[in-house]
Order: sequence, then C-alpha cells, then structure tokens
Amino acid sequence: MKTNYYPEEIMRELKKIDTIKAIFNDNDLNSWSKLKHNEDFDRIYQLEPDVKFKIEKIYSEGRSIAHDMMIDLDYNYIEKYPTTVKFIDNFRNNYIKILKELKQLSSDIKSLVKEQNINIWAINSMIRLYDEQIGLIENIELIFKEIENTNTFKKNSSSIFNKIKQNKLVSSVVIIAAIFSGGIGYIDDILSKIQNIDKIINGQRESLPKKIEKQNLEEDNRVHNGENYSKEKELVAQLISRRKSDRSSAMSELKNNYKANQTIIRLILSQLSRSEECSANGRFNLILFLRHTKREVWDNGMIELGRSLVNQIKRIDNTSDERVGNKTKAQLQLLEKFLK
Repeated sequence: MKTNYYPEEIMRELKKIDTIKAIFNDNDLNSWSKLKHNEDFDRIYQLEPDVKFKIEKIYSEGRSIAHDMMIDLDYNYIEKYPTTVKFIDNFRNNYIKILKELKQLSSDIKSLVKEQNINIWAINSMIRLYDEQIGLIENIELIFKEIENTNTFKKNSSSIFNKIKQNKLVSSVVIIAAIFSGGIGYIDDILSKIQNIDKIINGQRESLPKKIEKQNLEEDNRVHNGENYSKEKELVAQLISRRKSDRSSAMSELKNNYKANQTIIRLILSQLSRSEECSANGRFNLILFLRHTKREVWDNGMIELGRSLVNQIKRIDNTSDERVGNKTKAQLQLLEKFLK
C-alpha cells in the first residue's frame, strides 16, 4: 500500500494530529452516541417543534464533525492528500474558514437554552463537547503553523520556486498546480515531461504546457474531489437498500471490482459507524463485504476504526433491545479475526 513519506520534523507534528483524531473518533463512536441514547436527550421531544429543531443541530453538527475527521485528519490517505500542502489546504477549507460559523452555532444554542429555560443534562453536555471539538480544531491550525515553520516545509517551498524560475515553459497555472498538488516531485515530473516532449515535437512550445497543465489539473481535481465519490456512494447506498435486488447487485459489483479500493472501505466503515440507520440485512452486508476486502490496503487508522466498530456492535447486542442476528454475529467474528 502506498503511503506518504514525511521527514522527521514534520512527522513529529503529524503525530499530534493522530492524537486529536483519536479523540474525535472516540467522540463519534462513544460520547455523542451515549449522550443521545443513554441519557435524558429524549426530553427534547417535549419541546416546541421549532425549538427542538434548532437545539438538535448541536448533536447533528457536532457528531458530523467528529465523524468526518476519520478522513479529514487522515494525512496518509494518499489518494486524497498526495502532499502535506493538500492535506492542510483541505482541512482549512472545510473547517478553519467556517470556524466563525461553527462558534456561532454554539452561541445561538446557548442563548436559546437560556431564553427557554431548558435544563436538559444531555444538551448541556453536548454543548460542552461541541465546544471542546472547536478547541481541537483551533489546536490543529496551530499544529499546521508549526509544520509550515519547519525547515523542511520552507525548503520545499523555496525549491519549487527556484525550479520554476529556471524553466520558462512553465506557466502560472502549472506553478499553482505544483505548489498545491505535489511539491518537488510533482514539479520535477512536469518539467521532465515538458522538456522531453519539446525535444521531439519542434515548434509547439506554447501548446505543450497548456496540454500538460490541463491533464494534470484534471487529474488533480479528480483526486481532490474523488469525483464526489458518486459511484462509490451509490454502491454503498445500494448495499444497505431494503430491496434485495439492489443489495445483491451492489455486493456482486463490490466483490468483483472494489475489494482493494480504500475509498469504498472508508465509506463502508463510515456507514457502519451509523449502523442504527441500517436494516439488519444492510448491516450484515457491510460486515460481509469488509471481510472480503484486501487486507493489505487497510492502513492503521482503518484497522483501528474497524476494531472499534466490531466492539461497538457487540456492545449494542449486549446492552440494548436491538439484538444482532446469528448470521451477523458469525460474520462479525470473522471480521474480528480478519482485522487482527
């Protein structure tokens, strides 16, 4: 499995990201779920519908943030983050730029709770948990600044511009692509392509860079956006559909074409973490497919999450009215062995 290589001084900072990611993961799998299902959260249904709707946002937004961090903080997800710059840029676009709005949500709900004289322990705890997550996001931005201040990061940025200045064929679009897509290796590759093609095809110096720019920017957009993962998301949705034909069709295609696809595995893990939204058949299918994936494409974060989900489903079976069927239990045991 391909992973990114990070110099030691950058890796030291990224390890701090791992610690924060683990906190978000625990919040998603345990804290948010416990506050909603095991405490007095159901008292919210006694409130006026418009008040209830507004206050519920602290749960939906807070848990969504915790859940999404599985991918958004996975700096080794090379298909989405081929470089440190892209990893940082993605996080800032998704969280730092909207930090003011995230804080405003907490402020608005606190005001509403005070105005309505609402005293629900679970809601108050959710507000505190939400604010703690905002603090973690701010800490992540501080870590990014530390990374940007490392000698390695500064040297990498400086070397990119020096290489660009030495080659007049590279346009401003390629410069942007180099900085935000692949660093030194990426710009070296682009320069090599341009120079080699230029030697073969005489008189086309102006058109060559544009062609290469377009190809690389299209690839960059494809990697960054994952083509919105529309096909993969559709397959996961079909896998948990209530229609047997949809489930069978999706399982067949996934087993034939996606057993080594990290994006699919991550999406299925994501869906399995919200297994209460699935039917019994849907949950069975999610577990069954994971067991048939290629073990070598699972990174440490995915393995850790998979093990946590196995334990979470076991706890559901032991502590709630929702029982896990014998067939699902059997697949769960096989998945547990698979992840060892």
